[in-house]
Amino acid sequence: MIRQCKQKKIDLILTKSIQRFARNTLDCINYTRILRQLGIGVLFEKENINSLPADSEFMHPSSLPSAFGRFPLAPRA
Repeated sequence: MIRQCKQKKIDLILTKSIQRFARNTLDCINYTRILRQLGIGVLFEKENINSLPADSEFMHPSSLPSAFGRFPLAPRA
């Protein structure tokens, strides 16, 4: 999907929840940042978060724990 985004075939990613987007919080943040640099937003339906606007919760690290809740920080072993 990242390859298709770089090819400008995708301009918005709609996902049900953060847990469905990435395996862990770090992956979620990293992929969201990559996509944001490409001008592609990720809309998390359940959490009602859009990663693209400048005032997004992804731009305010202090609000991330509440957005991620019980989502694990590190990959599972």
